[in-house]
Amino acid sequence: MKHWLLVAGISVSLMYGSLCGLFYLTQKQLIFVPPGKMSPPPAGYDIEEINFTTSDGNRLNGWFIDNDGDRTVLFCHGNGANISNLEFFMKIFQEIGLNALFFDYRGYGKSGGSIRAEEDLYRDVIAAHQYLREEKGFTSDRIIVWGRSIGGAPALELARRENLHAVILQSTFTSLTERIQEMAPVIPVKPLSKFHYPNREKIGRIGSPILIVHSVDDGLIPFSHGQALYRAAKEPKSLITLTGPHNSVPDECVPVLLNGVKSFIDEPYKGVYRCDPESDNGGATKSTSR
Repeated sequence: MKHWLLVAGISVSLMYGSLCGLFYLTQKQLIFVPPGKMSPPPAGYDIEEINFTTSDGNRLNGWFIDNDGDRTVLFCHGNGANISNLEFFMKIFQEIGLNALFFDYRGYGKSGGSIRAEEDLYRDVIAAHQYLREEKGFTSDRIIVWGRSIGGAPALELARRENLHAVILQSTFTSLTERIQEMAPVIPVKPLSKFHYPNREKIGRIGSPILIVHSVDDGLIPFSHGQALYRAAKEPKSLITLTGPHNSVPDECVPVLLNGVKSFIDEPYKGVYRCDPESDNGGATKSTSR
């Protein structure tokens, strides 16, 4: 009996060790999933293809869209996108009248290099910000950084370093290790992780106005993560609550997103916007407090 217990214990230990080792070795491939295909620029936008170089020598590719605005959005996309997948946001910024710089992280789209460390996304967004300042003449107080999903991590790092006009975090986690731990509770994620992205630790040190956008139906990054980031952020801050899955915004919620973002950018203060398909107000309800 003792022999079989010993064999079972060793087998379980080996399987557990193999599982932990597999996570450690494959985490980059699990986290960063660049699309294989790059689509041509969509029609109807004043798109300029641009290139710039990071501090460690990687050449990144992006699209700058001129909407005759006095402010520009620096957009940090999610882990499974590239700039050619982002026409929804191009329409949003065109509607609001904001210029936009969409760029691909190293190893995504036409950008060179590959992601090897947590700091690589930080270097990429810093280089994109430098391009906007030096090549387009936008000062930091006229730049809005918008981070979606994993893009919230480089967005917050930039906001920690620069006094930006505003920060918008959409469908973003409190930290990557926390979210992976929730999804894989048997693995000791934090000591094995190469990519932590501690957003909750950083957000309380950000002086720029912050807008949190999150869906109550998000199954990939739960709404509780958006709520936690909102609680940790300083004033002025706002919250837009949407419905629908992680990777899309339902048609009935688009006006809520548009109006909420526009109001926040024009006059940042504490406001809460909710997409409510059952309401009589075009799917939107709003509450505010100064």
